[in-house]
Amino acid sequence: MARPLPPDLRAHYELAPPQSAMEIALTRAEFTVSKHRADDSRISRPERSDDVAYLYLTEHGSILRKAGDRLLVEKDDEVLLDLPYHKLETVLLFGNVQVTTQAMGELLEKGVNMSLFSSHGIYRGALTPPRGKNVDLRIAQFQAFRDADRALSIARATVQAKIANGVAVLDLYRRHGEVGEDFGLCAGIR
Repeated sequence: MARPLPPDLRAHYELAPPQSAMEIALTRAEFTVSKHRADDSRISRPERSDDVAYLYLTEHGSILRKAGDRLLVEKDDEVLLDLPYHKLETVLLFGNVQVTTQAMGELLEKGVNMSLFSSHGIYRGALTPPRGKNVDLRIAQFQAFRDADRALSIARATVQAKIANGVAVLDLYRRHGEVGEDFGLCAGIR
């Protein structure tokens, strides 16, 4: 059994489950669109969140287990990772990684997708929970689709969020010296 998290760290994880990645991107994009004039070509970078959305498991021989309201990644009787499952949106398994049936059941029950890849990254398949039955949400989505102005606004917000995230990633690589200076300049990062 893993040691319990200290109270100050536990408080961070006891917040409401995070929004989906698309909801977060749209929220951030709408904020950045309203922050700048339409003729302003600058791209603002939203604050990064500490929320865990994707869990990549690449350690061969490791096992993903359920322990209470937490998930543990273990290898050779050592806990490599201990995190709450409600922070996850997707679990990605690469190569020889095992998942217990209890962990798999909990992930499905909580709406967490699981994708399996070979050790070389070739997609093998996915285990997905049943789709939500939120009829009101589906109706709102179809209404947004039928309203051309609203659909265009959502599309613009999505593209702006994707661009802002791409710029943030390139900037991160540049700051850490993982790409040459000429790459950052070609990508328009200054």
